[in-house]
Amino acid sequence: MNNILGRLSRLVTVRPWLTLLVLLIITVVMVMGTAQRLPPTEGASVAFLPPGHPIAEATQEIDDRFKDTGEVIVVTLVFRGEPLTPSGLSQMDGLLDEIVQDPGIGELLAPGTPVVAPSSLIGAVLQVDRFESVTQEQIDSARNVPGVGEAIAEMTGTDTDGTLVA
Repeated sequence: MNNILGRLSRLVTVRPWLTLLVLLIITVVMVMGTAQRLPPTEGASVAFLPPGHPIAEATQEIDDRFKDTGEVIVVTLVFRGEPLTPSGLSQMDGLLDEIVQDPGIGELLAPGTPVVAPSSLIGAVLQVDRFESVTQEQIDSARNVPGVGEAIAEMTGTDTDGTLVA
């Protein structure tokens, strides 16, 4: 090993131009090789899945349906405590209104109803804008509407310490 390093050091010090020429040739050959590479695959993580794979099909369906609206970003806000009470729904609705009305956020949202929350579902079923005058019985009856109860069940749950979250 000592002998090889000694010879290499002698070559570099005795003939520096030869060393620079070899490095230049290696660099040019490597640059020429970059043209031989295939271009990166768009959506490469999905491209490697076999044809007919459920994730690949779901990704393609989402892309087909929402291509014009841009990216879909899911943001989860966690409300602790009793979310499905009049005060909990009012708090949730107020926070979501503040977020949607923020100019930096509002302009990024899709047109229509871009935010879905338990408060918006229950408000739509009860046909109310505010929850101050809504009773707990009305909220419970709204949860029994077919489709709404299942959606709310998907958006709510229990934390590891037993706290209800939405």
